[in-house]
Amino acid sequence: MRRRDPGVVSSEVAIIAPALIVVALFVHYGGTAVTTNSRIHHAAATAARAASLVRMTAMPAVADEVARATLADNGVTCSSNDVAVAVDGSRDPKVVTVRVQCTLDRTTLSPLGVGSRRVTAEATEVIDRWRAEP
Repeated sequence: MRRRDPGVVSSEVAIIAPALIVVALFVHYGGTAVTTNSRIHHAAATAARAASLVRMTAMPAVADEVARATLADNGVTCSSNDVAVAVDGSRDPKVVTVRVQCTLDRTTLSPLGVGSRRVTAEATEVIDRWRAEP
């Protein structure tokens, strides 16, 4: 069976191809967003664990250093990030909570209408009383 109009396939591809490209870009963006969110949660958990193992005076510096290093090791680039440490001494055992906030720059996806996004992750760990207390 022969086609009578060879241009039909070209016009179909010209109509469908842009839609497929947009769908592929959104799938890529969604996958990247989920992966990046998971990596930021991992950085918060790692920083909280590291902070729970040092003296209370060193917790903020250690948590900040470990969170930034973990983000860098996992390929997460933040246009701005903030690491906050809070110690709850009213509980027994004492706990340390680390909050990592990262502003992700998505200017490469600006054709899709996607801009920067702020992701926050929080993790809590029990403080090792034999290491953290003087």
